[in-house]
Amino acid sequence: MNVKGGRRIVTALVGVLAAGVLAYPALGQGAESVEPENQLITPQGYGPVRIGASVQYLHRHHLINILESGCPGHPKERFALLRRPMRGYVYFRDPKKGVAAVIVNRYVKTKTGIEIGSTGAEVVEAYPHYSIVKPGVDGKTPGYIWVPNLQHPKLTFTIDAKTNQVSQISAPFQYSCL
Repeated sequence: MNVKGGRRIVTALVGVLAAGVLAYPALGQGAESVEPENQLITPQGYGPVRIGASVQYLHRHHLINILESGCPGHPKERFALLRRPMRGYVYFRDPKKGVAAVIVNRYVKTKTGIEIGSTGAEVVEAYPHYSIVKPGVDGKTPGYIWVPNLQHPKLTFTIDAKTNQVSQISAPFQYSCL
């Protein structure tokens, strides 16, 4: 390459960079990140993630990360983290049967307006039919509110023992290896 051709490339590159800086002055100046809007959780699922959806569907639509093993002693169980901006995970009793539950800990709300940070009292007021296990007095054991009941939950709210606020919302049930 001759010197003249090299100068043209450098001049063009400087022009493109300058245009970018003028067009987007907020770049590099601590532009604030925008928090995603709360997605609706219902007994059918969370946002675009539906109960019963296949692993292939969720991967094809870039909704989950890779499958991980479930609890020890349960060889078919799997879970996968939701991709951002969604926060939480999906649970599969058997991946061949699709999503069994969606567990969400940020950017979520119900049709009645309950969201992460709502109090247990607000959940009970919004859902008059429920079963409850109150948080432990030790400040560590969470509480649970199942709507409409423990035997046939449609939504499950995990209540933080220290704050008495909703820390997770699940459709239809909470999954953990306790």
